[in-house]
Amino acid sequence: MAQDCGQNLTNLGRNPGYGAAVSRGGAASGSRRWCGAAKPSFRANEVIVSSGAIHSPAHLLRAGIGPAGSLRDLGIEVRTNLPGVGQRLMDHPSISVSSFMKARGAPQWQDPAPHPAGAALFLRYRRHPAGDMFVAVVSKSAWHPVGEQIASQLVCVYKTLSETGQVKLASSDWRAEPIVEFNLLSDRRDLERLMEGFRRFGQLHVMGAMQQAISEPVPGEL
Repeated sequence: MAQDCGQNLTNLGRNPGYGAAVSRGGAASGSRRWCGAAKPSFRANEVIVSSGAIHSPAHLLRAGIGPAGSLRDLGIEVRTNLPGVGQRLMDHPSISVSSFMKARGAPQWQDPAPHPAGAALFLRYRRHPAGDMFVAVVSKSAWHPVGEQIASQLVCVYKTLSETGQVKLASSDWRAEPIVEFNLLSDRRDLERLMEGFRRFGQLHVMGAMQQAISEPVPGEL
């Protein structure tokens, strides 16, 4: 259901599919909405594709903007041959060291929310290049009863050197989710930094002060 959000904005509500309409000159001229059997088009002088790192390239690829060979293999008419569309997908590889909080080490204060508040600390430290590593320290790892007893130190490669990830289409059908290959740690230097960070914070868990507050440290994820 469409909703008027002001003079220059209309919210068309949840909609399963959009495809960019491309003019003969190669410039985007609007978008097409799939709504059952109807496919109304919306013309515009400027089109902004804002569907996140995964679905933005998928929209462009379905519109015929991307690597010509891959598009032809799927039966998509090539509008503009841009080999870089969907390439160099990157994310932050991470791993955590988690442990149970002993009763005397758990925070005793609460906030007005239904769940007890958890202490959090966020750090950046340098290995190479500057500020490339990120650490999140939390006194609870989830909002369920078990997670509220588990503290975690999440070590993350903030500035990744692995740039071989990609998004590609499984089908020309907009209802098919794209194929996502992050290829995390494809650069050995990212793996070495993550291993070093894991060892660094794993060692903290055997220190006396930490042992007073936690028990049973294990690798985990948030």
